[in-house]
Amino acid sequence: MRAVVTKKELAAGLRIAAMVAPDRGGTALQCVSISTDDIGLHLRATNHVQAWCGEVKAQVLEEGAIAVYATEIKRAVAGLPDRDIIISGDGTGKAELLCPPYKLTVGGIHADEYPTWDEVEPKIGDMGFEYPDRTLDALAKVLPSVSGDEFDPLLQCVNMRTQPGDARITFAATDKSRLAVAEVCMKGQLAQLTHDIDINIPAATIALVCRVFAKSPRILAFQLRGDGERAWFYDGMTEITTSLVDAKYPNFARVIPSEDHADATFMTEAGVFEKFLKSAYPVAMTDMERVTLEIERNGVRIRANGSYESVLDGEGPKEPYTIAINCRFLRDALAMFEGSVCMYFTSPLAPVLLRKRGLENRKAVIMPMQMSEAA
Repeated sequence: MRAVVTKKELAAGLRIAAMVAPDRGGTALQCVSISTDDIGLHLRATNHVQAWCGEVKAQVLEEGAIAVYATEIKRAVAGLPDRDIIISGDGTGKAELLCPPYKLTVGGIHADEYPTWDEVEPKIGDMGFEYPDRTLDALAKVLPSVSGDEFDPLLQCVNMRTQPGDARITFAATDKSRLAVAEVCMKGQLAQLTHDIDINIPAATIALVCRVFAKSPRILAFQLRGDGERAWFYDGMTEITTSLVDAKYPNFARVIPSEDHADATFMTEAGVFEKFLKSAYPVAMTDMERVTLEIERNGVRIRANGSYESVLDGEGPKEPYTIAINCRFLRDALAMFEGSVCMYFTSPLAPVLLRKRGLENRKAVIMPMQMSEAA
Protein backbone atom coordinates (compact mmCIF):
# COMPACT_ATOMS: atom_id res chain seq x y z
CA MET A 1 0.00 0.00 0.00
CA ARG A 2 1.00 3.60 -0.51
CA ALA A 3 -0.88 6.75 0.49
CA VAL A 4 -0.42 10.45 1.17
CA VAL A 5 -1.88 11.69 4.46
CA THR A 6 -1.49 14.78 6.61
CA LYS A 7 0.40 14.39 9.85
CA LYS A 8 -2.57 15.79 11.81
CA GLU A 9 -5.04 13.22 10.44
CA LEU A 10 -2.71 10.26 10.81
CA ALA A 11 -1.51 11.24 14.29
CA ALA A 12 -5.10 11.59 15.54
CA GLY A 13 -5.98 8.08 14.42
CA LEU A 14 -2.78 6.56 15.76
CA ARG A 15 -3.28 8.13 19.19
CA ILE A 16 -6.53 6.19 19.56
CA ALA A 17 -5.03 3.00 18.14
CA ALA A 18 -2.19 3.18 20.67
CA MET A 19 -4.74 3.57 23.49
CA VAL A 20 -6.38 0.29 22.46
CA ALA A 21 -3.38 -1.79 21.41
CA PRO A 22 -1.51 -3.08 24.49
CA ASP A 23 2.19 -2.32 24.94
CA ARG A 24 2.75 -5.91 25.99
CA GLY A 25 1.27 -9.27 25.07
CA GLY A 26 0.98 -11.00 21.74
CA THR A 27 2.75 -9.23 18.91
CA ALA A 28 -0.39 -9.16 16.77
CA LEU A 29 -2.34 -7.25 19.44
CA GLN A 30 0.46 -4.70 19.79
CA CYS A 31 -0.08 -3.68 16.19
CA VAL A 32 -2.45 -1.38 14.35
CA SER A 33 -3.80 -2.55 11.01
CA ILE A 34 -3.75 0.12 8.29
CA SER A 35 -5.51 -0.64 5.01
CA THR A 36 -6.84 1.39 2.11
CA ASP A 37 -10.53 2.00 1.34
CA ASP A 38 -12.78 4.51 -0.46
CA ILE A 39 -12.15 7.24 2.13
CA GLY A 40 -8.43 6.76 2.44
CA LEU A 41 -6.98 4.73 5.30
CA HIS A 42 -8.90 2.32 7.52
CA LEU A 43 -7.26 1.83 10.94
CA ARG A 44 -8.00 -1.06 13.30
CA ALA A 45 -6.71 -1.92 16.77
CA THR A 46 -7.82 -4.49 19.31
CA ASN A 47 -6.94 -6.07 22.65
CA HIS A 48 -8.61 -8.69 24.79
CA VAL A 49 -11.48 -6.34 25.75
CA GLN A 50 -12.00 -3.60 23.14
CA ALA A 51 -11.70 -3.29 19.40
CA TRP A 52 -11.63 0.02 17.52
CA CYS A 53 -11.70 1.03 13.89
CA GLY A 54 -11.69 4.46 12.32
CA GLU A 55 -11.24 6.27 9.03
CA VAL A 56 -8.42 8.65 8.14
CA LYS A 57 -8.73 10.81 5.03
CA ALA A 58 -5.87 10.17 2.63
CA GLN A 59 -4.96 10.06 -1.06
CA VAL A 60 -4.46 6.41 -1.95
CA LEU A 61 -1.66 5.84 -4.45
CA GLU A 62 -1.57 2.06 -4.20
CA GLU A 63 -4.07 -0.24 -2.47
CA GLY A 64 -3.01 -2.71 0.20
CA ALA A 65 -2.60 -3.24 3.94
CA ILE A 66 0.08 -3.21 6.62
CA ALA A 67 0.20 -4.12 10.34
CA VAL A 68 2.75 -2.22 12.40
CA TYR A 69 3.43 -1.67 16.10
CA ALA A 70 0.96 0.98 17.26
CA THR A 71 3.11 2.73 19.85
CA GLU A 72 6.15 2.73 17.59
CA ILE A 73 4.39 4.31 14.61
CA LYS A 74 2.57 6.81 16.83
CA ARG A 75 5.89 8.06 18.21
CA ALA A 76 7.47 8.09 14.77
CA VAL A 77 4.68 10.21 13.28
CA ALA A 78 4.71 12.58 16.26
CA GLY A 79 8.37 13.38 15.59
CA LEU A 80 7.88 14.28 11.92
CA PRO A 81 7.31 17.83 10.58
CA ASP A 82 3.73 19.09 10.38
CA ARG A 83 3.09 18.35 6.70
CA ASP A 84 2.07 15.55 4.35
CA ILE A 85 3.45 12.06 4.98
CA ILE A 86 3.76 9.24 2.47
CA ILE A 87 3.09 5.95 4.24
CA SER A 88 3.89 2.75 2.40
CA GLY A 89 4.53 -0.95 2.89
CA ASP A 90 4.18 -4.31 1.19
CA GLY A 91 2.42 -6.00 4.13
CA THR A 92 5.36 -8.24 5.03
CA GLY A 93 6.21 -6.81 8.45
CA LYS A 94 7.32 -3.20 8.15
CA ALA A 95 6.24 0.20 6.87
CA GLU A 96 7.99 3.30 5.64
CA LEU A 97 7.18 6.91 6.53
CA LEU A 98 8.49 9.52 4.10
CA CYS A 99 8.36 13.18 5.05
CA PRO A 100 11.37 14.87 3.38
CA PRO A 101 14.05 15.12 4.53
CA TYR A 102 13.05 12.34 6.94
CA LYS A 103 12.56 8.67 6.07
CA LEU A 104 11.62 6.28 8.87
CA THR A 105 10.98 2.54 9.02
CA VAL A 106 8.52 1.02 11.50
CA GLY A 107 8.40 -2.66 12.38
CA GLY A 108 5.36 -4.90 12.57
CA ILE A 109 3.92 -8.22 11.45
CA HIS A 110 2.65 -9.67 8.21
CA ALA A 111 -0.68 -8.02 7.37
CA ASP A 112 -2.35 -11.42 6.97
CA GLU A 113 -1.47 -12.33 10.56
CA TYR A 114 -3.52 -9.50 12.04
CA PRO A 115 -6.88 -10.59 13.58
CA THR A 116 -9.71 -10.16 11.10
CA TRP A 117 -12.48 -7.75 12.03
CA ASP A 118 -15.03 -10.58 11.84
CA GLU A 119 -13.39 -12.10 14.92
CA VAL A 120 -14.19 -9.11 17.11
CA GLU A 121 -17.16 -7.39 15.47
CA PRO A 122 -20.49 -8.23 17.14
CA LYS A 123 -23.31 -9.69 15.15
CA ILE A 124 -26.09 -7.12 14.94
CA GLY A 125 -28.58 -8.00 17.65
CA ASP A 126 -32.17 -6.91 18.27
CA MET A 127 -31.32 -4.05 20.65
CA GLY A 128 -30.11 -0.79 19.23
CA PHE A 129 -30.72 2.91 19.67
CA GLU A 130 -29.13 6.29 19.13
CA TYR A 131 -27.55 8.27 21.94
CA PRO A 132 -28.27 11.96 22.39
CA ASP A 133 -25.24 14.15 22.99
CA ARG A 134 -25.84 14.33 26.74
CA THR A 135 -25.23 10.59 27.12
CA LEU A 136 -21.46 11.00 26.79
CA ASP A 137 -21.58 13.60 29.56
CA ALA A 138 -23.50 11.19 31.81
CA LEU A 139 -20.95 8.44 31.16
CA ALA A 140 -18.05 10.76 31.90
CA LYS A 141 -19.64 11.88 35.17
CA VAL A 142 -20.14 8.36 36.60
CA LEU A 143 -16.75 7.06 35.43
CA PRO A 144 -14.70 8.39 38.42
CA SER A 145 -16.74 6.20 40.80
CA VAL A 146 -15.59 2.97 39.13
CA SER A 147 -13.48 0.76 41.40
CA GLY A 148 -9.74 0.60 40.87
CA ASP A 149 -9.57 -2.91 42.34
CA GLU A 150 -8.14 -5.10 39.58
CA PHE A 151 -9.33 -8.20 41.45
CA ASP A 152 -12.98 -7.14 41.15
CA PRO A 153 -13.69 -6.87 37.39
CA LEU A 154 -17.40 -6.30 37.97
CA LEU A 155 -16.85 -3.07 39.91
CA GLN A 156 -14.39 -1.97 37.22
CA CYS A 157 -17.45 -1.59 35.00
CA VAL A 158 -20.18 0.95 34.40
CA ASN A 159 -23.58 -0.69 34.69
CA MET A 160 -26.11 0.20 32.00
CA ARG A 161 -29.76 -0.76 32.34
CA THR A 162 -33.17 -0.06 30.89
CA GLN A 163 -36.34 -1.94 30.03
CA PRO A 164 -39.13 -1.90 27.43
CA GLY A 165 -41.54 0.95 27.98
CA ASP A 166 -39.02 2.99 29.96
CA ALA A 167 -37.84 6.20 28.29
CA ARG A 168 -34.64 6.27 30.34
CA ILE A 169 -31.26 4.59 30.38
CA THR A 170 -29.53 4.41 33.76
CA PHE A 171 -25.75 4.36 34.15
CA ALA A 172 -24.20 3.52 37.52
CA ALA A 173 -20.72 3.02 38.97
CA THR A 174 -19.52 2.20 42.47
CA ASP A 175 -16.35 1.29 44.32
CA LYS A 176 -18.22 0.36 47.55
CA SER A 177 -17.30 3.69 49.14
CA ARG A 178 -19.29 5.84 46.73
CA LEU A 179 -21.96 5.55 44.06
CA ALA A 180 -22.78 7.66 41.01
CA VAL A 181 -26.05 7.27 39.08
CA ALA A 182 -27.01 9.18 35.93
CA GLU A 183 -30.14 8.76 33.86
CA VAL A 184 -30.64 9.85 30.24
CA CYS A 185 -34.05 10.31 28.64
CA MET A 186 -34.18 8.67 25.21
CA LYS A 187 -37.51 10.20 24.05
CA GLY A 188 -38.99 7.13 22.39
CA GLN A 189 -35.72 5.58 21.23
CA LEU A 190 -36.30 2.53 23.43
CA ALA A 191 -39.68 1.55 22.02
CA GLN A 192 -38.05 -1.16 19.90
CA LEU A 193 -36.69 -3.07 22.90
CA THR A 194 -38.23 -6.47 23.56
CA HIS A 195 -36.58 -7.30 26.89
CA ASP A 196 -34.52 -5.73 29.67
CA ILE A 197 -30.97 -4.50 29.21
CA ASP A 198 -28.71 -4.92 32.25
CA ILE A 199 -25.09 -5.02 31.12
CA ASN A 200 -21.67 -4.21 32.57
CA ILE A 201 -19.35 -2.26 30.28
CA PRO A 202 -15.64 -2.13 31.25
CA ALA A 203 -14.54 1.29 32.44
CA ALA A 204 -11.67 1.25 29.94
CA THR A 205 -14.24 1.05 27.15
CA ILE A 206 -16.31 3.90 28.59
CA ALA A 207 -13.19 6.07 28.84
CA LEU A 208 -12.34 5.24 25.23
CA VAL A 209 -15.90 5.97 24.03
CA CYS A 210 -15.93 9.34 25.83
CA ARG A 211 -12.57 10.33 24.36
CA VAL A 212 -13.13 9.10 20.81
CA PHE A 213 -16.66 10.41 20.31
CA ALA A 214 -16.46 13.60 22.42
CA LYS A 215 -16.07 15.92 19.43
CA SER A 216 -17.99 13.86 16.89
CA PRO A 217 -20.73 15.88 15.15
CA ARG A 218 -22.59 12.65 14.40
CA ILE A 219 -25.18 10.77 16.43
CA LEU A 220 -23.70 7.90 18.43
CA ALA A 221 -25.44 4.55 17.95
CA PHE A 222 -25.36 1.58 20.29
CA GLN A 223 -25.93 -2.05 19.43
CA LEU A 224 -25.99 -5.06 21.74
CA ARG A 225 -24.97 -8.40 20.32
CA GLY A 226 -27.81 -10.91 20.42
CA ASP A 227 -26.07 -13.22 22.90
CA GLY A 228 -25.29 -10.33 25.27
CA GLU A 229 -21.53 -10.93 25.19
CA ARG A 230 -20.43 -7.83 23.26
CA ALA A 231 -21.59 -4.29 22.58
CA TRP A 232 -20.89 -1.92 19.71
CA PHE A 233 -20.67 1.90 19.49
CA TYR A 234 -20.74 3.61 16.11
CA ASP A 235 -21.07 7.15 14.70
CA GLY A 236 -20.85 6.45 10.98
CA MET A 237 -17.07 6.85 10.79
CA THR A 238 -15.69 5.15 13.87
CA GLU A 239 -16.57 1.90 15.64
CA ILE A 240 -15.73 0.60 19.10
CA THR A 241 -16.54 -2.97 20.05
CA THR A 242 -16.25 -4.27 23.60
CA SER A 243 -16.70 -7.43 25.56
CA LEU A 244 -19.00 -7.29 28.60
CA VAL A 245 -18.61 -8.62 32.13
CA ASP A 246 -21.21 -11.33 32.69
CA ALA A 247 -22.21 -10.94 36.34
CA LYS A 248 -25.02 -9.47 38.43
CA TYR A 249 -24.28 -5.85 39.31
CA PRO A 250 -24.98 -4.82 42.93
CA ASN A 251 -28.48 -3.56 43.68
CA PHE A 252 -27.38 0.06 44.06
CA ALA A 253 -30.93 1.40 44.48
CA ARG A 254 -31.17 0.01 47.99
CA VAL A 255 -28.18 2.02 49.28
CA ILE A 256 -29.50 5.39 48.06
CA PRO A 257 -30.73 7.21 51.17
CA SER A 258 -34.27 8.55 51.31
CA GLU A 259 -34.58 12.31 51.38
CA ASP A 260 -37.58 11.97 53.71
CA HIS A 261 -35.38 10.46 56.43
CA ALA A 262 -32.69 13.14 56.30
CA ASP A 263 -31.84 14.80 59.61
CA ALA A 264 -30.08 17.71 57.91
CA THR A 265 -29.65 19.23 54.46
CA PHE A 266 -27.24 21.67 52.90
CA MET A 267 -27.71 23.43 49.56
CA THR A 268 -25.13 25.49 47.67
CA GLU A 269 -23.66 26.02 44.21
CA ALA A 270 -21.92 22.82 43.07
CA GLY A 271 -19.21 24.59 41.07
CA VAL A 272 -18.31 26.98 43.89
CA PHE A 273 -18.23 24.17 46.45
CA GLU A 274 -15.92 22.14 44.19
CA LYS A 275 -13.50 25.08 43.92
CA PHE A 276 -13.31 25.37 47.71
CA LEU A 277 -12.59 21.65 47.99
CA LYS A 278 -9.94 21.92 45.28
CA SER A 279 -8.03 24.40 47.42
CA ALA A 280 -8.45 22.13 50.46
CA TYR A 281 -7.35 18.96 48.69
CA PRO A 282 -3.53 19.37 48.97
CA VAL A 283 -3.91 19.51 52.75
CA ALA A 284 -6.57 16.79 52.84
CA MET A 285 -4.15 14.46 51.06
CA THR A 286 -1.99 14.47 54.19
CA ASP A 287 -4.92 13.04 56.18
CA MET A 288 -6.33 10.25 53.99
CA GLU A 289 -8.03 12.85 51.73
CA ARG A 290 -10.36 13.73 54.60
CA VAL A 291 -12.16 17.03 55.07
CA THR A 292 -14.49 17.97 57.90
CA LEU A 293 -17.69 19.85 57.08
CA GLU A 294 -19.19 21.93 59.88
CA ILE A 295 -22.57 22.84 58.48
CA GLU A 296 -24.59 25.71 59.91
CA ARG A 297 -27.72 27.62 58.92
CA ASN A 298 -25.94 30.03 56.54
CA GLY A 299 -23.03 27.99 55.26
CA VAL A 300 -20.37 25.37 55.86
CA ARG A 301 -16.93 25.59 57.42
CA ILE A 302 -14.45 23.33 55.59
CA ARG A 303 -11.47 22.07 57.61
CA ALA A 304 -8.57 19.81 56.61
CA ASN A 305 -5.94 18.26 58.89
CA GLY A 306 -5.88 21.16 61.32
CA SER A 307 -4.17 23.56 58.91
CA TYR A 308 -6.82 24.48 56.35
CA GLU A 309 -10.07 26.34 56.92
CA SER A 310 -12.53 28.14 54.67
CA VAL A 311 -16.20 29.13 54.81
CA LEU A 312 -18.71 28.66 51.99
CA ASP A 313 -22.16 30.27 51.93
CA GLY A 314 -25.21 28.06 51.58
CA GLU A 315 -28.54 27.03 53.06
CA GLY A 316 -28.01 24.72 56.02
CA PRO A 317 -30.05 23.13 58.81
CA LYS A 318 -31.42 24.87 61.86
CA GLU A 319 -29.07 22.91 64.11
CA PRO A 320 -25.30 22.63 63.42
CA TYR A 321 -24.18 19.37 61.80
CA THR A 322 -20.63 18.00 61.45
CA ILE A 323 -19.38 15.21 59.21
CA ALA A 324 -16.07 13.98 57.78
CA ILE A 325 -15.92 12.96 54.13
CA ASN A 326 -13.41 12.09 51.40
CA CYS A 327 -12.50 15.33 49.63
CA ARG A 328 -11.77 13.73 46.25
CA PHE A 329 -14.98 11.70 46.28
CA LEU A 330 -17.01 14.81 47.12
CA ARG A 331 -15.34 16.78 44.32
CA ASP A 332 -16.17 14.04 41.80
CA ALA A 333 -19.76 13.96 43.03
CA LEU A 334 -20.18 17.73 42.76
CA ALA A 335 -18.85 17.61 39.18
CA MET A 336 -21.98 15.66 38.22
CA PHE A 337 -24.18 18.70 38.79
CA GLU A 338 -24.67 22.15 37.35
CA GLY A 339 -26.05 24.98 39.42
CA SER A 340 -27.29 24.29 42.92
CA VAL A 341 -26.92 20.90 44.60
CA CYS A 342 -28.42 19.59 47.83
CA MET A 343 -26.71 17.24 50.31
CA TYR A 344 -28.83 15.04 52.56
CA PHE A 345 -27.50 13.70 55.87
CA THR A 346 -29.07 11.08 58.15
CA SER A 347 -26.22 10.49 60.64
CA PRO A 348 -22.46 11.15 60.78
CA LEU A 349 -21.75 7.52 59.77
CA ALA A 350 -24.56 6.99 57.26
CA PRO A 351 -24.29 7.48 53.47
CA VAL A 352 -24.60 11.05 52.22
CA LEU A 353 -26.87 11.74 49.25
CA LEU A 354 -26.23 14.49 46.69
CA ARG A 355 -28.82 15.50 44.12
CA LYS A 356 -30.44 18.51 42.54
CA ARG A 357 -33.83 19.32 44.00
CA GLY A 358 -36.65 18.60 41.59
CA LEU A 359 -34.32 16.67 39.28
CA GLU A 360 -34.11 12.88 39.59
CA ASN A 361 -31.72 12.11 36.73
CA ARG A 362 -28.45 12.31 38.71
CA LYS A 363 -27.57 11.11 42.19
CA ALA A 364 -24.35 10.57 44.09
CA VAL A 365 -23.86 8.70 47.35
CA ILE A 366 -20.71 8.87 49.48
CA MET A 367 -19.83 6.97 52.64
CA PRO A 368 -18.56 9.33 55.36
CA MET A 369 -15.24 8.91 57.20
CA GLN A 370 -14.35 8.80 60.85
CA MET A 371 -13.70 12.22 62.31
CA SER A 372 -10.04 13.26 62.48
CA GLU A 373 -8.60 14.52 65.76
CA ALA A 374 -6.48 17.00 63.77
CA ALA A 375 -9.54 18.59 62.16
